[in-house]
Amino acid sequence: MDEVQFDCDWSEYTKELYFEFLHVFYICHPEIKLSVTLRLHQLSDYKDINSLEIDKATLMVYNADRVNSEDTKNSVLDIETIKKYINSANKFPKQLNVALPLFSQGVVFRYSNAMYLLNNVNESSLSDPTNFQQIDESHFKAIRNFYFAGNFLIANDIIRLERVTIPDLNQTAALIASKIKSKEIEITFFHLDSNTQKRFNSYEIQAIANHFR
Repeated sequence: MDEVQFDCDWSEYTKELYFEFLHVFYICHPEIKLSVTLRLHQLSDYKDINSLEIDKATLMVYNADRVNSEDTKNSVLDIETIKKYINSANKFPKQLNVALPLFSQGVVFRYSNAMYLLNNVNESSLSDPTNFQQIDESHFKAIRNFYFAGNFLIANDIIRLERVTIPDLNQTAALIASKIKSKEIEITFFHLDSNTQKRFNSYEIQAIANHFR
């Protein structure tokens, strides 16, 4: 094993314990390159991260907004939310790579409470008029009780459709590329499966990656 990556959405309350774990791992395995994931809100802790014996970090550029809030427009990717955090990227002391979203999801609200997520849903799967009424561009209402995407929906459940578009991804990639000082940037797309490849072709994905070249 040449490299290992640890994924932890640490907070002020868990940061000390997590950083200690990384330090112990480094002491026990100094021959292994150490990589970590990084959320947007963690970028401002670059001074603390500088003390870690990590080789690089991957910035997870998605799920930056509150998924359980009815006020959230799109928790998967929201450019205005990214702008609030990304300026700290040019101060990051380690190699900073980037992970961008390609996935879509539905957030189910019942009586204004977020219940669960529906994976890999899209406009076409919500377009059946016997099951859903479209409220606006991103919101759909269940009009009967039925199973959908492995979950039981009841009448009047609201599904907020969250997805990314090529223009949004290009705008996001250009913004982030202008803030990162790392010379070599590894790009990860989450996640590049058969469902995603039906929505995005290889030329579109390559164009997004080219912003970092």
